[in-house]
Amino acid sequence: GHQYGVAIRRQAGTGLIAITADATEILKLRQETGLQRLLDDLATNPILAYVVLYDPALTVVAETPSVQLGTTEADPFLRQALTEPSPHLRTVAAADGSPVLEVVKPFSLGDSSPGLLRVGLQTKYITELWQRSVVFLVAAGLGLLVVGGIGLHTVFQAQARHQRRVRGLEHRLARQERLAALGDLAAGVAHEVRNPLNAIGMGI
Repeated sequence: GHQYGVAIRRQAGTGLIAITADATEILKLRQETGLQRLLDDLATNPILAYVVLYDPALTVVAETPSVQLGTTEADPFLRQALTEPSPHLRTVAAADGSPVLEVVKPFSLGDSSPGLLRVGLQTKYITELWQRSVVFLVAAGLGLLVVGGIGLHTVFQAQARHQRRVRGLEHRLARQERLAALGDLAAGVAHEVRNPLNAIGMGI
């Protein structure tokens, strides 16, 4: 197999300190404790189709599912996304032919050159979420219309009752005014009739 080796010059005296390790075990440890383990945990989310991390040369350093680890991408879209800080979006076809919304964004760790994060989202979940949102918005809108209609009906009914009450008061007031005028007329007629009767009575 392959071996990884690290050599460090001794600070005191001469010579080196050299350590070698089995490359397979080192890669396994990196997968268990590093970025690959994190991406494998993310892969349990059904919305994610895949997550890929690239180094500045667009070499895959971690991905889920891990099938192209160590390969280098030559996609012009990814190369352009690596040089611009804003996220890039596109729709691609997954292995089974279903559409996947792909989000690509560069990232950097400290002063190192930027790498690239590539996330594929299953559009069927986004579509279902959108449809649920549309249903909720339609139901909320209809509910608001019904409540608003009931409120307007209540306001109009109250206003109609108030107007009927006002018209009734106006009719009563007009009737009282007519009765008062009739009373004044009767009093005037009685006065005019009484004066001649008084004169006749005095004459008799």
